[in-house]
Amino acid sequence: MKRNQTQCGFLCALVLVLGSAVAGCCQSETQVKEVPVGDKQSSADVPSAAVLMVDKVRLTSARSPQKDSLLGQPGAVAGASKVAVHTDVDLKAPALAQAEVKPDGSFGPIDLGDNAHEQVYLVAIGAEGKSAAQSLTNDISPPLTTLIQTPAAIVEDAQAGFSFKASEPDCTFECRVDEGAWETCSSPFSVPAEGGGSRSFHVRAIDAAGNVDAQGASFAFMAQGGAPNTSLVGQPLAVTGTETTFEFKCDKDVCLFECQIDLQEWVECASPYRAKDLKPGERTFRVRSRKGATDVDATPAAFTWKVEP
Repeated sequence: MKRNQTQCGFLCALVLVLGSAVAGCCQSETQVKEVPVGDKQSSADVPSAAVLMVDKVRLTSARSPQKDSLLGQPGAVAGASKVAVHTDVDLKAPALAQAEVKPDGSFGPIDLGDNAHEQVYLVAIGAEGKSAAQSLTNDISPPLTTLIQTPAAIVEDAQAGFSFKASEPDCTFECRVDEGAWETCSSPFSVPAEGGGSRSFHVRAIDAAGNVDAQGASFAFMAQGGAPNTSLVGQPLAVTGTETTFEFKCDKDVCLFECQIDLQEWVECASPYRAKDLKPGERTFRVRSRKGATDVDATPAAFTWKVEP
C-alpha cells in the first residue's frame, strides 16, 4: 500500500530521535538530517513540521515524595498547538500526559505522576499531522560520596582535615559534625578537634538533578587537639618538712610538663616530682602541661602549703 505524504512526514520527524527503520520510505519526499539533542530543529529540514528546542525543556523530580514534572520554557516549541508525553519509544501506548502550547512557545508544567521516569518521549503535534519528537532522560540515580583524605584516628592538632569527592560532576555537598544539622560545605573541610572526646564527620553528595546520596561517607576519630589541661592527682599535707612529693597528669595521651615553686622559673619535670630544700614558710607549687612549643596549658594546677624545718 502506498503511503501518502502526510504519513511519511510524521514518520520522518520521528527518525530524528528515535531512529525508526521506516526512513527509507520517505527519502523521495523530503530530506531529513540528524539533529543532536539540544539543537534547534529547522523548519527547512521538515517542512510545515513542529519545532522542538529541548535545551529549553526541563524534566525535574521532587524527591519526597517522588514526583516528576515537565516544563517548557518560552521558545521551547514552535509550529505546534499541543505536546504529548509518552513513556514508550514507539509512541504506540496512550500518552502519559498532554498540555497546550502557549503563544510564546512554552507549556506546562506537566505533572507526570508519583513515579520516577528515567526516560520519556516528548512529541510536539504540528499542523497536518507533522510532528517532532525528542527523548528526555531523567537522572534518578544518586551519586556516590567518597572520602579521599582523612585524619589519624587520634587527632592532636586543633583541626581535623577532610577531603571528599562525588562520582558525578557538578555535585554539591552537605556536611554534618557529630549529630548536628546538615549544612552546605565544600572540599576540603575542617572539623575542630579541641577539648577531647570522640567526634564524627559525615558528608553526602547531591547531584544536579537533586538526587541525594542517602548513605554518604563518614569518619570517626578521637579529638585531642589544642592545649592540654593539667591536674594534680597527689599532693602533700597542709604542713610538710623541707622535702615533699607531687603527682600530676594531663588529659592528652602524650604531654610534657613544667613545674614551678613560688615565682621561680619554670623547669621541665615529670610525675612524680620531688621538691627538695624548701625554705620554711608558705610555699606554692604549680605545674603545667604542653604539647609542642605553642600548645601550653594557660591554667596550671596549683597547691599552696606550709613548710616547717
